Amino acid sequence: MAYRLGLDLGTNSIGWCVLELDADGAPTGVRDCGVRIFTDGRDPQSGTSLAADRRMARGARRNRDRYKLRRKDLMDALIRHGLMPEDEDARKGLLTTRIKNKKGRLVKRTVDPYELRARGLDEALDPHELGRAIFHLAQRRGFKSNRISDAGDDDESGKVKSAGARLADLIENADARTLGEYLHRRHQDRDGVRARLTGTGAKAEYDLYPQRAMLEYEFDTLWAAQAERNEALTDEARDDIRAIVLRQRPLRPQVPGKCALDPAASPEDKDGFRAPWALPLAQRFRILQELAHTRVISADQSERPLTLAERDKLLDQLLAKNKVTFTAMAKAIGLGADQRFNVEAPNRKDLKGDETAAVLDAKKVLDKGWRPLPFEVQTEIVERLLAEPDEAKLVDWLKAEHELGEDKAERLARARLPQSHCRLGRRALSRIVPIMEDQGLGYADATAEAGYHHSDRRPGKPLDKLPYYGEALAAHVVGTSDPAHDDETRHGRIANPTVHIGLNQTRRLVNKLIEVHGPPAELDHDLGGRPVD
Repeated sequence: MAYRLGLDLGTNSIGWCVLELDADGAPTGVRDCGVRIFTDGRDPQSGTSLAADRRMARGARRNRDRYKLRRKDLMDALIRHGLMPEDEDARKGLLTTRIKNKKGRLVKRTVDPYELRARGLDEALDPHELGRAIFHLAQRRGFKSNRISDAGDDDESGKVKSAGARLADLIENADARTLGEYLHRRHQDRDGVRARLTGTGAKAEYDLYPQRAMLEYEFDTLWAAQAERNEALTDEARDDIRAIVLRQRPLRPQVPGKCALDPAASPEDKDGFRAPWALPLAQRFRILQELAHTRVISADQSERPLTLAERDKLLDQLLAKNKVTFTAMAKAIGLGADQRFNVEAPNRKDLKGDETAAVLDAKKVLDKGWRPLPFEVQTEIVERLLAEPDEAKLVDWLKAEHELGEDKAERLARARLPQSHCRLGRRALSRIVPIMEDQGLGYADATAEAGYHHSDRRPGKPLDKLPYYGEALAAHVVGTSDPAHDDETRHGRIANPTVHIGLNQTRRLVNKLIEVHGPPAELDHDLGGRPVD
């Protein structure tokens, strides 16, 4: 007998009921019902994900393990090249030395590694002393950030950069040759040598913040000074040790979600993942979509869409300016005083133009030199700005490929582009945007013209059971697409633990009911009843 399945989904429970139906589809009785209870994956007191603490602890363990492994590898390399003794007790002995006090007695004194780093610039160090100096430098080499990792935290990266610039000036003004020599002088004066954040709020700043380039320069300078006095310090030994001192695991790239219309078939299918909003094509899509939603309201409250000619005038305005007021828009297309736009509101006086152009065409960047560039050149540059983590390499590329001067190339490389991604990928945008622009169609009609459907995500044929939700929501999750992996890894998962657990529990419940009662004829979340496709 046919039945209707009713579901009531909550954060940690699912109420369900199987209603028998007669030939006309009317309920005749309750065949089965119940409640499935499960955890919502959150701490009951704080409401945070139970996985959050585990993730933080796991991250801390991994960072510590990598640091310890790098330290072990460095020590092995120093021993291999004769810069550290093999015996552990002998290595511990390098931490202290014996000197005569004023009374002529021998007393222990802790060896100051900053002194070794400074003294090694002018006189020969014992090989083990040089190893001690290099080991100390490696312990304080810090994390090397890049353009991409800094993009999401302008405030913190600004503090670090300004503190680094101040430290560079202090080193130069003190006539110190290296960071270690300058810090040795501070150490002698009992001034701080560590990066510490002082102040609060907007006034918070680092008194000094060593940059990775300073440490690289000091290593090279110290090694060169000692190599002149010790033939055993070969180029091979330098390269081996230097690679370990500066070794850093590259950041794992953050993969955006899949395109809502044309999802990526594999991780290598770049055009099937969501495109960055910073792309000129994505900016044009956003503006066209806003204009497609814009209606002209007359005095009698009747509405009409923009004509293609009106749309083109407003499109040109929005692409040429950072924003355009509704007053300027109305004047551009000749609206009367009794007409207005439907998107106007008391707290909304304008429409945004091309946000990427607003950043790159600004006086502090290219100073009106961005918008005249061909569309293809703009796209190439933005793609490079989004992908290149090394600022020096990016500047060199801009100078070589686009003949920009040093100043403009540096300003362009440091520009902060709009963040986040749109729901569509590059492939879908390249098909839809020309249709929207040429035919004046809205999003839904343009997607249909391009061979897509803007909202239909149903599979091509009926399924016997519910699949893993990631397979059905391919446009909303990111997975490996590797058939050898489990469903969650292969298709991806929703980050919200409550939603992830709820969808999985729904699948398990419905599939069990199908196993017991067969497939339902109707399905509804409020028992109103609607046929199942």
